[in-house]
Amino acid sequence: MSLKTTLLNDYVLENHCLDISILLNEFQIGKSIADAVLVNGTNKVFEIKTELDSPHRLNSQLQDYKKAFSEVYLVVHQNQVDKYASIISSEIGLLSFSEQMGISNCKDATQDNSLLDIDAMVKSLLKDELTQLATGLSGEIPKATPMRLFKACQELVREYQPIQVQKQYLQIIKKRINPATNELIKSDQMPAWLKFFCYTEIEPD
Repeated sequence: MSLKTTLLNDYVLENHCLDISILLNEFQIGKSIADAVLVNGTNKVFEIKTELDSPHRLNSQLQDYKKAFSEVYLVVHQNQVDKYASIISSEIGLLSFSEQMGISNCKDATQDNSLLDIDAMVKSLLKDELTQLATGLSGEIPKATPMRLFKACQELVREYQPIQVQKQYLQIIKKRINPATNELIKSDQMPAWLKFFCYTEIEPD
């Protein structure tokens, strides 16, 4: 069973209600691609490191994730918990996995919104999603020609505080997953090993 599937079955489904939560697979923010993002009342992003992975890019990946998400989690093999615990900052959450125990919570993440970055959030959206973001914040679509609409939306969004932008942003990316997907995940019709792969999001332009 894949690590992402284990993360869904042993952590997400055990700790979060799918009536108000969605999971996004392979979400790009900045120059990094997170293994998974959970959006519900709060928001969590997960980076998985196997025993074969190097921590070389880890710091830059975690910094990228903080540009859009409030709680960042690192998921590592139980044999490498001490190694990674010594190199991550205190606000990063730490989950361990093993073939026998599945996913275990070593340390909860601390919510941190200090590095939220409006431009990074904007660049991770589809064109239609950016229009939704600008409209949700201001109550109207910016007046601009079709050629300049993207730039006008970006300029409008920059007038708001990052935490305000993030609130709308999360509601928008949450719509990438059809609610019917969660109903399928909760049912007995879907084998446990296949559930995570239902969460395939559309790629930004």
